Amino acid sequence: MKKIWIFLIIILGLACLYGCQDRDNIISLVDSPEGYQKIDVIKTQYPNGEIRNIYKNDNKYVFHIVSHKGYAGDVEIAFLIMDDEIKAMKGYKIKETKGYGTRAFEENYLNQFIGINLKGKEQLRGGSKPSQDIDIIYVTGATRTSKAVVIAFNILIEYYNDYLTY
Repeated sequence: MKKIWIFLIIILGLACLYGCQDRDNIISLVDSPEGYQKIDVIKTQYPNGEIRNIYKNDNKYVFHIVSHKGYAGDVEIAFLIMDDEIKAMKGYKIKETKGYGTRAFEENYLNQFIGINLKGKEQLRGGSKPSQDIDIIYVTGATRTSKAVVIAFNILIEYYNDYLTY
């Protein structure tokens, strides 16, 4: 019986260590992890993705969002929001094809999102060529992955405006 308790304590300890490490990994993609606390996610599931976690530190939020529409499967992204504005975003556990889908996680593409004010923002529209109807230009050769990033961003917009703006 004593061996079973020791085994359970070790398993629980490892699970906690893994969870804490994952938290720090997500936050450290976009900011220093000190001071962040996990907050409850009111709505997690969306038609093409999900919100895995949200962390808060004063007026800053880090969202861990997964889009289920990547070319090679799920696309995970960490977003840093401060004062209603996107300050940083990075891909996490990227499974996309190197040199193609991975280009949707490079600064040239992601910088289109930086500085967008989320408060009251409508869903973004992406496209292959610039036009009045397009907010984000997809990466040539990585259209599906580019769309997955826009899906994740639109999940962020919806959640932020439904639950975090006052």
